[in-house]
Amino acid sequence: MGLKGSSTTSLILGDVKVPVENVLGEIGKGHSIAFNILNIGRHKISASCLGSAKNALNLAVDYVTERKQFNRPLSRFSLIKEKTANMAVKIFAAESMIYRTAGEFEKGAEFSKENEVEFSKLLKNYAEECSVNKVFASEMLDYVVDEALQMHGGYGYVSRRLNER
Repeated sequence: MGLKGSSTTSLILGDVKVPVENVLGEIGKGHSIAFNILNIGRHKISASCLGSAKNALNLAVDYVTERKQFNRPLSRFSLIKEKTANMAVKIFAAESMIYRTAGEFEKGAEFSKENEVEFSKLLKNYAEECSVNKVFASEMLDYVVDEALQMHGGYGYVSRRLNER
């Protein structure tokens, strides 16, 4: 459990001289590039949340199909069916949002080629979608993982080392 794979640290660049040929965009307008990168990052986080949620749902479904209580699989109990359905609905909604935004990116890229406009100048148009997708997908993942954990019962909080698989 926990956040394992996010190496976050401070980086301070003081008195750094950047040769003019290495400057990205216009001098004094670096924030535009930074915000575009953040928007793309939000889209990637949304997709990552989606993949993780799908994996959690698959693991939960496998477990409740295999695990028996009162001589029948857990998957046959109405509460488990409801949990599984609600998880699938939220995953479907997130997937639809994320793929729609990716389709808009693709349309923007085609438009930029046809009209000789830099795609980076169009990225700001997708800021709202990227932000909404990130919030929705991360909250969806939280919900799905919590439900999957509950479906696993006591086995939901067992930690294995990677080399023990």
